[in-house]
Amino acid sequence: LSTSAPVCARRAGRSLCAFTRRGRLRVCVGEQGRRRSVARRRSVAMAARRALSSAVHELRLAFCQTSEGSKGLRDFVSANYSALKADNPRLPILVREAAGAEARVAARFAKGAEQALSVEGMSAKEVEGVLQQLAKQ
Repeated sequence: LSTSAPVCARRAGRSLCAFTRRGRLRVCVGEQGRRRSVARRRSVAMAARRALSSAVHELRLAFCQTSEGSKGLRDFVSANYSALKADNPRLPILVREAAGAEARVAARFAKGAEQALSVEGMSAKEVEGVLQQLAKQ
C-alpha cells in the first residue's frame, strides 16, 4: 500500500485491503490470507435486500423528478439503488421518472401477481419499510 492510500483500521497496515473509489474499506485479507468481508454502511437491512430476489420477480419505482411528494423515493433511489442491485443482480429494478407522476413502488411476484403501493409523501426510511413489507410477501 502506498502512503497516500487508506489503511485498514483493523490490521493497521499488516494486511492487504481493497477499498472503494471513495476510500471505504470493502474487503480485508488478514495475515493468514483469509478473506474477510467488512460490513458496508447501507440503510436497507441485509436480510430484506436478499429476500427481495427470492420473493419479487421485478421491482418498479415510479416518481416525479421535481415534486415534493416524490422526494422520499428519489432520496431512497439515489442512496440505495447500487446496494440493491449489487445484492440482487438478477432482479430487474426499473426506475421511471415522469413529470407529475405519483410516487409508487410496484412489485411483480410469481405467477404474474402484482402489487403496487403509493409512497407519495413518505420519507426514504418509510420507503425502505415498504420494500421490506414487499419482501415478506
